[in-house]
Amino acid sequence: MRFGLKVGIAVAVIFTAAMGIIVFSRSGEEGAVKAVIQLGADRARAGDAEGCIALIAKDYSHNGQTYEAACSTVRMYVRAGRWQKIEVDSIDVGAEGTSASATVKFTLVPVDMPYPMPLKLTMQFKKTTEGWRVSGYDVEPRK
Repeated sequence: MRFGLKVGIAVAVIFTAAMGIIVFSRSGEEGAVKAVIQLGADRARAGDAEGCIALIAKDYSHNGQTYEAACSTVRMYVRAGRWQKIEVDSIDVGAEGTSASATVKFTLVPVDMPYPMPLKLTMQFKKTTEGWRVSGYDVEPRK
């Protein structure tokens, strides 16, 4: 084999390996964010408000809402016996560095309503020393 061909193959192998590491690293972070979302849904279904609050970043500040206000909101909506069903239907995550964004579709069924309520959130996350934590969210209007 010629030297130029060997160098070309070596560069291609190194480039492919580097791209694989980048993709694997990103998919690992995206998987971690998905796990936090699923854990939050499981805790909400069980009525564990404090467990859900543990997944919120301590310096949460989004659309004028502080960490304390977010905790109050969670405590208002997450309590034992409130939900018949909370299902995560789909999660689409994009993570880069220490921040991530996820579009999440849920199906919620409160105990006092006989029909499901679809909910679509765009959630923001930040990576902290404790792992990925929610740093904000927006509710998408129903169509």
